[in-house]
Amino acid sequence: RRRIDNTPSAAVLENLKHTAAGMQAVRDHLCEIAGREIPIVVTSAYRSPELNVAIGGATSSQHVIGQAVDFVAPAFGTPKQVAEAIRDSGIDFDQIIWEGTWVHISFARDRALRRNVLTAHFGSGPTHYTSGIAA
Repeated sequence: RRRIDNTPSAAVLENLKHTAAGMQAVRDHLCEIAGREIPIVVTSAYRSPELNVAIGGATSSQHVIGQAVDFVAPAFGTPKQVAEAIRDSGIDFDQIIWEGTWVHISFARDRALRRNVLTAHFGSGPTHYTSGIAA
């Protein structure tokens, strides 16, 4: 809508390939649990720095370097159920955040993976995060 160039650099494209492989592992895992094909709906992935600023994304967002995806898998279950399934898997992820109506996941390839699991809390102030998948 704002005509912002969202073309990834060569380095970001390499990160996106790694992220796509991670998302395939997520999809394979959800399909295995469900015993059927599960589509994944990606709502956000790579965001150029300009686009990230325009939508109010965090300046440190892994979306800017092609390492993060926001998604849902309604045929599998709620975003919370998806986040829990990934948390409990052997999938190599850097960070997973249950964001209420979607799941954020990142796959770093340039450093050790944190396997950080968080819940986002939205309110009148800035978003804050707690460790784990909150009840």
